[in-house]
Amino acid sequence: MSEDNVTAEGVSEILHRLPATFQKFVSIYKEAERKTREHQSINANEPDNNQELTCNQPLDESEFEKIRRNLSELGLLIMDNIRGDGSSSKELAGKLGVSIDTIKRRYKDLLIFGMIKTTRKRGVRLSQRGLQFISKLKLKLGEGSIVAE
Repeated sequence: MSEDNVTAEGVSEILHRLPATFQKFVSIYKEAERKTREHQSINANEPDNNQELTCNQPLDESEFEKIRRNLSELGLLIMDNIRGDGSSSKELAGKLGVSIDTIKRRYKDLLIFGMIKTTRKRGVRLSQRGLQFISKLKLKLGEGSIVAE
């Protein structure tokens, strides 16, 4: 019997503390969520700032070759399939036959080189630098495929 009383008292104590514990959890979660949003916001702005510094300059040959060597075939295909008014990850994944997660992972490389601009709810578009790169690549490869055979 005393064991049942202790358990009942323990449960009562836990139930008494639960609202405060829950509130503490909620506040910790909200703070973490706020910091994540701030971090994403800062990171999302970095490629655009970098792009503004470099996209007005013509893409020289050494830089073009460096980008071409470092971008995957899928990255090049993504760039070639982006519509001018923006393309969604879902749309690109469907066109290229890969998962949305795979498309989003490739965005990171394209953002590092300043090839694309992403806008929440509007999709991804080629940056001025990306347009220069694609034009130069198509000239080098002729009118054939954007990916070297």
